[in-house]
Amino acid sequence: MISDLAPSIIKSLLRYNPETGLFLWEPRTADMFERPCTEKEVRRWNTRYAEQPALTTIGKKGYLYGEVWQRYCAAHRAAWVCFYGEWPVLQLDHWNTVTGDNRIENLRQATQSQNLMNRLPQRGTTRFCGITQLPSGNWAASITVDRNRSYIGTYNTPERAARAYDKAAIRLHGEFARINFPEGTAP
Repeated sequence: MISDLAPSIIKSLLRYNPETGLFLWEPRTADMFERPCTEKEVRRWNTRYAEQPALTTIGKKGYLYGEVWQRYCAAHRAAWVCFYGEWPVLQLDHWNTVTGDNRIENLRQATQSQNLMNRLPQRGTTRFCGITQLPSGNWAASITVDRNRSYIGTYNTPERAARAYDKAAIRLHGEFARINFPEGTAP
């Protein structure tokens, strides 16, 4: 497990750019390897990897990761360590929901519930989050908080239902709210 490594080790092996969220491998000396290495092995490693992009493998859900000292290392967690000097206590949430965007301004600690609040909605028959069409033709809005689904109301248009959902999301999810109509968007 990567979190069993001291943050100082991660910071010595990786160079993180907080503005781009990208990593480069730092040049290494013999003492920067998990196992003893010869000078020839160190030169070979530095020739091949030093100053090259690191943690660039893209996982199924879009998260970037790589291997550090034979341990799986998620790039967003490494970014937190490189910037703050400690492992995150909670999960890390990507503000903009782009899992490959590891700029420090896009990362924040969150509980699992908060992290789920900020995920992109799984849209069904409507283009809005939290909205379903009823057999009557009206639109129902509902929201989930801590695994409890709450009914918001029934509306005659999907836009009105979506606006009601947005108000509830802002009230109940706070800074983690994922809304249908961010400021300045219609209708």
